[in-house]
Amino acid sequence: MPAKNREKKARAGRPASRPVAGIKPALGRIDVAIEACWLAAAVLVPLIVLPETSFLSFTSVPKIAVLRTLAGATLMLMAIRSALAPRSKAANMPGASGAPGPQDKSALASAWTWLSATPTRAAVAAMLGVLAVTALSAIASLSPYLSVWGRDPGGDGYDLYTTACYVVLGLAVVVLLRRPVQVWRLLAAVTATGAAAGLIAALQNYGFSPFDISGTAGVRVTGTAGNPIFLGALLVLTLPASLATLAYVGNGSGFRRTAWWVLAVPIAGVQVAALAFTLSRGPWLGAAFAIPTLLGLMWFYGTRKAATALAVVIASSIILTFVALSFPTWIRQAPTSVAQGVERRLNEAVSPGSVVARAATADEEVSQGLSGRIDRWSTSARLSWTRPPVPEGADPGRFVRIFTGYGPDMFRFVFPLRAPAALAAVRTDAAHNDHLNRLVELGILGSIAYVILGIAVVAAIVNLIRGARRSGKNEAAFVGIGLAAAFIGRVVEQGLGIAKPGDLTVEWLLLGLAVAAPAVFGLLERPVQPVAPLPTQSRGSGSSRRGGAAAPWIPVVVAAAIGVAAIGALTWVKGINYLRADRAARQTTVIFNSDPGEGLRQLEAAITLAPDVRDYYHRQSLMLQAVGDADPARLQAFLREAVAADLHAVELNPMSIDSNLAAAYSAWRVAQTGDVQMALQTLAIYERLAQLTPQNPLVQVRLEALRTAVKVTPAAP
Repeated sequence: MPAKNREKKARAGRPASRPVAGIKPALGRIDVAIEACWLAAAVLVPLIVLPETSFLSFTSVPKIAVLRTLAGATLMLMAIRSALAPRSKAANMPGASGAPGPQDKSALASAWTWLSATPTRAAVAAMLGVLAVTALSAIASLSPYLSVWGRDPGGDGYDLYTTACYVVLGLAVVVLLRRPVQVWRLLAAVTATGAAAGLIAALQNYGFSPFDISGTAGVRVTGTAGNPIFLGALLVLTLPASLATLAYVGNGSGFRRTAWWVLAVPIAGVQVAALAFTLSRGPWLGAAFAIPTLLGLMWFYGTRKAATALAVVIASSIILTFVALSFPTWIRQAPTSVAQGVERRLNEAVSPGSVVARAATADEEVSQGLSGRIDRWSTSARLSWTRPPVPEGADPGRFVRIFTGYGPDMFRFVFPLRAPAALAAVRTDAAHNDHLNRLVELGILGSIAYVILGIAVVAAIVNLIRGARRSGKNEAAFVGIGLAAAFIGRVVEQGLGIAKPGDLTVEWLLLGLAVAAPAVFGLLERPVQPVAPLPTQSRGSGSSRRGGAAAPWIPVVVAAAIGVAAIGALTWVKGINYLRADRAARQTTVIFNSDPGEGLRQLEAAITLAPDVRDYYHRQSLMLQAVGDADPARLQAFLREAVAADLHAVELNPMSIDSNLAAAYSAWRVAQTGDVQMALQTLAIYERLAQLTPQNPLVQVRLEALRTAVKVTPAAP
């Protein structure tokens, strides 16, 4: 706009730049919406489980869909906020104020000065570093596509997209959590999640299936996690956080004090009981470290009154758990097939003896390999150093693999390369040690990135606890102590376990809370500004030199709008559509029995919504084979279509042992009708399988049988 026009508008009483009087309320509403997103993530992702009669993957797919939707909404809102917020010289990030300028310094020295100005900046940089290293590993992955979207797109995994969702939620908490009341709202949400998950698990233990959530692990409860180990991993995080929140409530008087006595034991009790019912030693060990840490820190850095009260609550919860274990219970299992359609009751009672026996056999299991974990750990360690090439997929070389790993979510496909015969035929999705899992998938760089993030979070928690002690702010001390106990339990538990969306979402939200809390409670030596301050004037020249609104803002808003549209489309296609496809695929199982043609059409609809899900093609293959078996005259034609469906799944992921086995089975059915080419195709598939899982005895036996059947002599090595 020419200078004369600006002067005329100013003289006419019209603002020369965008008015900011209405921006502050709008930004406030956006901030509330972002907080609603992270609170919803803390509750919904761990707890959501859809009816198993309506969805195939009723646990993993809805969790990932909700996670991606809420993370996408958070990112869109933050983009809108960034476009609307007036610009200033200060960076719009926690700890931005007070940093010296980069004049007369090298770029590296300036970056170090900026990072070291406040602890918050270092932690934010560490979070972004985790995302950057994961992206680098995905680029160098065996299969970049699968590493970006997941080995089973739409399902839970460690892919780049899902990791980005965790980082977005964690950073949102760091940037926009500004007041103590927000801290307690987040901790209250985590407490509610732990109590709800524990209550559902306890009801499962007594034969009930609330919200159509049945147990799926025999006499071990699964809660809303779909697996007792995953449920235990969640409770190890929520239990210390719940106890810290209860300590804050109990530290008050009047109604708060009464609420403490009414809520403390039930909230803690259902989580302790659920931990016991999982019969999972990894979570037990994590809790065994977390609880003493909580009580010890509370005694020395909190208040002894709170430490004593928490000790009484924990002791009462343990006693009530053993009382509950004295009652005979039955776990209801989910149907093994749709045709059965009814739930079966296990007549296997859970008594104190079974839990005690589970704990008492710990030494024996250690000597036997901790249920195969030691073999998994040693194999993972060998993979992380030897880095053998995979027969399928990209191979940038051993040196690159040592630093960047095989790629996010690639563990399942590389583990069989070095797996002992006893584990070669067992599907192994992870190392049962999160630290080794990262080393295999993300390499040395990934492990270093997570270690740096851990150090930054530890520094923030230490800052929080020490600052609270100096200032006498008990509520800040309670938060720091609860976070310290939760993360210590988490590190120990993950040494034996596997991370999944429910517990990972809570973990990243608590990471963000730990980073933001010192500034929120005013405990940093140098005060930090969570976001750039809003100007108080309602109109002005907008000159960035005078600290007002930045120059032309329309391009910024347009760019934000384009970004919002892109994020929305991505969230729909890579989140919501997988949930819709999963429901459509589930319906085919019911429809197919009465109308095979309609069942196949429904499955085509699922494939259209999610064309990269291998399981749908294998289901299509099985349906086509069933139709062919019912129509012998057209059997061979249907079998060939079935082979094409299975081979398409193999094209999506040539490294998948399951897909190759399915394709080999359907190809061999065609070969049995006299098709020599299909016999050779089956042999070629098993030769690839022998390379993917060289120690698998079943594959070797079948390969030799096929060579004999088609009269092929293996080539000399």
